[in-house]
Formats: sequence, structure tokens, C-alpha cells
Amino acid sequence: MAFSIGKGVEYTKSDNSKVVLNTKLAEVDTHIADSVKHITGAERTAWNAAKTAASVTVADTGNNFTGTDVEAVLLELFTLANNGKTDIATVIGSPALSSETFAQLKTHIQNGKNTLATNLTAKGQTATGTEALSALATKVASIIVGKRSATGSAFSSATTKSFNNYADSPISLYFVEVVASFGFVPSIVIVQQKMTTNTQSISTSMLVPFGNMEGNDIFAGKSMATTSTTEYRRLKLSAGGAYKNASGFCLPLDSSLTSTPVEFHWIAIE
Repeated sequence: MAFSIGKGVEYTKSDNSKVVLNTKLAEVDTHIADSVKHITGAERTAWNAAKTAASVTVADTGNNFTGTDVEAVLLELFTLANNGKTDIATVIGSPALSSETFAQLKTHIQNGKNTLATNLTAKGQTATGTEALSALATKVASIIVGKRSATGSAFSSATTKSFNNYADSPISLYFVEVVASFGFVPSIVIVQQKMTTNTQSISTSMLVPFGNMEGNDIFAGKSMATTSTTEYRRLKLSAGGAYKNASGFCLPLDSSLTSTPVEFHWIAIE
């Protein structure tokens, strides 16, 4: 009759069963006592604890962190990123939030640059949202504040040409014509004869906006003297030979002028 004890160990009546059994049990005891093949409870606890970030050491050969374990390094990285977003959001202002991602904060910055470039363009500056922020900011100083103007001098014409009065009747007058690149369309143009003596009667003509149906009025022919004045003659701008644009103007003068050219000073105001 045969029976078995343990894996792969078979006994029969003819075996010295007690001796064999004791031998096998001794082997089991030896195996159990082997601390290399088996760990203790303390070793198991230490092993499980080693799985946390705080127990994993970071070499940090570049000395980039003050922390020495993964947990401490992760905290430093989070703090660095969070402080960076908070600082950027504070500089941007509304609607940026520190809780937003860096990509979202970047979009806020780009939107601001685009708006700045659009406003600069509307003020006569060449600008795009792809330019550096500092370059866009510098262009703000180039914006012309208030009305632009241009000045100069010119001589009256040696011949007359036809202008229209408010009765749509043509009238022949001498004139001052200036060709220039103003960079703006003048709303007011004034020409005044240059004085050569203290008692000289001088001629002044003005092209000014009065909101009438033609758009602008021309007041030509006011002679200014020490003893008398002659009222302006009101003429039409939209018909006849008078004009004003960004490239110059033509303004009729006092009917008392002759074919001898006379010097005039002029000013054109945006």
C-alpha cells in the first residue's frame, strides 16, 4: 500500500516512513526560515511605503530644485507654474484669470495686441498684431493728437478762371492754387496777402465748413484796410474752379487783384 505526503513524495510500507517524513519536514522548516526567499512584516511595510512619491529620492544633478524627493519636486514645479500664471493674469487684467491655462492666457495677450494694432491703424499708423508688443506701444507716441495743419506761401495767378456764386452765376477771379501732399483733407483753408507796408490793404480769402448743402463755403474778397472793410463774397465749392483735397487746394481771391502775381501766405487745417 502506498500513500503520499507533500508534492511528488510517495511512500510505501517498505519505506522507513518516519525517517523520510522527518527529513522532509526539516526541509520545509529550512525553507520557511530562509530570510532571503521570504520577507518579514517590517520589510513588507517598508516596501509598500517605498511606493509613495515622498520616499523616492531625486538625483537632481543640475541643482534645479531645493527638494530631494519626487513629492517635493512636484510641489516646487506646481508652485512655479501657478505663480507664473497668476503674475501673467495680473498684468493682463480682465478678462484673464489665474485659473486659466497658459494657452488661454496667450490668447488674451494676442487679442490685446490685435486690438491695439487695429486702433493704431485707425489713427493713421501702420500696425499688425504680429508685431512685438513693445513695437506697438512705441507707435502710440507717433499718433497725431488734435488737428493736423500745413502752412506755406504761394503767388496769385496771372490769369483768372471761373468760379460759381450761390446764384450759380459764373464769376472770373484770380486765385491761389497749391499742390502739396498734406496727408489729410483740410476742412479750413485760409490765404492772406503778404504785407509789404504798415498801411497796406491786404486781401484774405477763406474756405471754411458751414454745413450747407454744398458741404463748404468759400468766402473770397475781403479787403482789410485801416479805414474800411469789404465783406466777403460767398461762393460755392462744389461747382466751378475751387477745390480742396489731400493733395492741395484752389481758392479764389479778391476781385481787386490784377494779373500781377502777389505773394500770399496760407494755412490748411484738418
